[in-house]
Amino acid sequence: MEKSTSIHRLNADLGLNAAGKINWLFLNAVNNSFPSRHLDNQLKVLDFCVDDLSFDYAGFERTVSPTRMLCNLFWKRMLPTFEVELQGKIRALEIGCGTGIYGYLMNQILGGRVTYRGLDIYEDPAWGAYFGQEQYSFRKADSTNIEEYLVDANFIFTQSALEHFNEDLTFFHQLNEYSKRVKHPLIQVHLIPSTSTISTFPWHGVRQYSLRNISKITRIFGESTEKTLYKLGSAECNKLHRKWITFPNLRGVRDNRSTLIDKYENELFSAIRSDMNKPKEQAGFYALVLKSF
Repeated sequence: MEKSTSIHRLNADLGLNAAGKINWLFLNAVNNSFPSRHLDNQLKVLDFCVDDLSFDYAGFERTVSPTRMLCNLFWKRMLPTFEVELQGKIRALEIGCGTGIYGYLMNQILGGRVTYRGLDIYEDPAWGAYFGQEQYSFRKADSTNIEEYLVDANFIFTQSALEHFNEDLTFFHQLNEYSKRVKHPLIQVHLIPSTSTISTFPWHGVRQYSLRNISKITRIFGESTEKTLYKLGSAECNKLHRKWITFPNLRGVRDNRSTLIDKYENELFSAIRSDMNKPKEQAGFYALVLKSF
């Protein structure tokens, strides 16, 4: 059984020397090639476009990257729809949860109606902030062994985490087995980097995702699972990321987002609107949605 969508096991999270960085770029470029081959014909690909770009920043930074802002907007727009499809009660499980901030965001959007469990390979000090709040719980766990934590989850998601999993396909095989066992509706949402992030955010995690490699994931699930891929952002958002974040980082200097907040925010939403008005083949990020009813 194939364990990974990648042809290599280089993980930039662990640190790479100069030769390792060259190998990482080369192997990911190869892994990202031929993106339109061997596609899952059941996978529907759509552009994520919304009219309302307002976002309540309570607890969140204004200076996040373009793709992270698009992810936040995706959650704001789509989460109420997912709640309706799950008959008004979301029992969420996030794998690779980090601080657990997306559990907080979900409850901000839905008025505290989400029960949230977070799993991560490392315990985060921020978990202590949720102590005593019954709707939140956290556990240390590896993505290759999560079956005991699935319990009765009806909403399983990852946010910018899959690119860090050495064995992403092993992870999805577990979710497929769970989807076949449960009697209740199940929705999965996975926010993942596109191939364009090799130039906007190099030496990050293990991989980026092409349509070909996403199809390796979606073909694990049978015809009873509805598969939709949303494209988040495009060329203008990528250009803005390189200007404000990538190029300063490569020069070894701190970027100016925190000191020029209003200027950055204006350019950020201008880039988002531009990409939404003129969707292009290139995507900045993806949201993969899998529904099993």
